[in-house]
Amino acid sequence: MKINLQWVSTFILLISALFVGLELRQSNAIAKATARQTLNNNDISYLQSYINQAQLSIADHKLKSGDSLTNYDRHQLVAAQHVNFRIFDNAYFQYRSGLFEKEEWQKYQSIIRKLFSENEFAREMWSLYGPNFSVSFQEEVRNILDTLEP
Repeated sequence: MKINLQWVSTFILLISALFVGLELRQSNAIAKATARQTLNNNDISYLQSYINQAQLSIADHKLKSGDSLTNYDRHQLVAAQHVNFRIFDNAYFQYRSGLFEKEEWQKYQSIIRKLFSENEFAREMWSLYGPNFSVSFQEEVRNILDTLEP
């Protein structure tokens, strides 16, 4: 009987250690995701300081109406895409970290695919700033681009 109690005690200790290890691993992942989110929010705040919301609305209206755009309008539309893609980069990090479900990331993939297919300012932004995004996100975008028809 004594041997069985020692075995059970050892087994319980091992299970407890396993759960503590899993909790630490999950806490570490959440801490990384939180730090990444904070950095991303700072990046977005900085990038948004270059966007004049009123001018962006005007530029978007001109674009949708087929009116000619000024260089400043174009700059505003590219800057808006830069913000969008910072959000996408962070979402991809969250997905890879296991904090987003695949279905959630697939929604972002669909948006990215549509932007590259239909929005010249997304393509221009990527050609200017693509190398400034995380390497893993750059690879993901390359994979998305590979799915587009020429």
